[in-house]
Order: sequence, then C-alpha cells, then structure tokens
Amino acid sequence: PELKDMSTHNFSASISYHPHWSFSNSLGINHSRAKNRIVQTLRYDKNTGISVISPYNVNGDNSTSVFLMNTFSPPKNRTWSFINFLNLSHNYWTYLSASNLDEALQKQQIQDLTIDERIGFTKHFSDRKIRLGGSLNMMYKHSSSQWNAFTGTDTYDYGGRIDLTVEFPWDIKFATQCNYIKHAGYNYNKMNNNEVVWNAQ
Repeated sequence: PELKDMSTHNFSASISYHPHWSFSNSLGINHSRAKNRIVQTLRYDKNTGISVISPYNVNGDNSTSVFLMNTFSPPKNRTWSFINFLNLSHNYWTYLSASNLDEALQKQQIQDLTIDERIGFTKHFSDRKIRLGGSLNMMYKHSSSQWNAFTGTDTYDYGGRIDLTVEFPWDIKFATQCNYIKHAGYNYNKMNNNEVVWNAQ
C-alpha cells in the first residue's frame, strides 16, 4: 500500500516555584501524538502456513506524562540535599492484525500506565571533596489490551543505589556505585529476578 509520511505533534510545559534557596518545586507535563506511524502487519493463513508481512499507516498513538520534583537542603547544614521525583505516564499504541490472509485488518490498541518514583540524598564531606549519595526507586507498570494475543501485566521494578566519589590531589578521582533492582510480575519467569551491579573507576 502507499504509505504517508509520519508526523508527530508535541506539547510540553513546566513551572517551578522556589520559595527559598533551600527548597524548590517543579511541575511539568508532556504530550505527544503520532500521525501515520508505520507498522509491520503480519497475516498468517492457518491452512497453508503462509505468512505475509506488509507495512501500513496507523493513527491513534499518543503519550502523556506528568512529573513532580521536590528538592530540599537544610538551611543550617548545606552539606545535605534531598530529592523526590515522581513521574506518571500513560501511552496508547495502535496495531493492525488479522488471523487470515483474506480477513479485514482489525485495529488493536495496547495501553500502559506507569508510576515511577525516586527518593534520593547527597551528603558532602571534607569541603566537598567526598560525596556520598543514594536513592530508593520504585516503578509500577500496568499494560492491557483487547487484543487476544496480548496478555495484560502488572509489573514492579524496585531497588536502591549507593555511590561514593572521592577527590584526591593531582586531579585524581575515585568513584564507585552499587545498584540493586528487583523485577516482579512479568509473564516470563526468567525476568522476575534480582540484579546487583557494582561499578568502580
């Protein structure tokens, strides 16, 4: 089929409020809408075993996200700083499918809702030559569709991070970081695991 050029329309806005140098708030929203996105559509004939893949234009894809960020440093101890970041997003993805070669293509939509939050801190020592940081992270994602071939999921990814940076004389710097994350709720059991990653340089 003749394909049209894909186009995307984006909108974003944000506002920040700083009542004091030690405290700030930021709120933002992003929205995008795709037109004429090109997808590869698979038709499969159960009787002959023949598969046909064809490109088509689809409409209906859109994505919306809202974030809130708060930062705080105690006025009497500027070596400490804290941050809280919360992000909410909702996405629609459109696909076409047909179970037989002579069957009309049916529009299917997959949607997901994601809640992502991170709470972190930073502490400086020795006139800021030593920096210690850490955070706790949690992400929940719900995916659903009326498409029979798609199984809805509720997944969780959560964990933490700790990092240390030390500055030495002669521009020598040592940095190390350890991350832990746990995956749960995935349809494939091998993806429901724990990961520990340690880096140093």
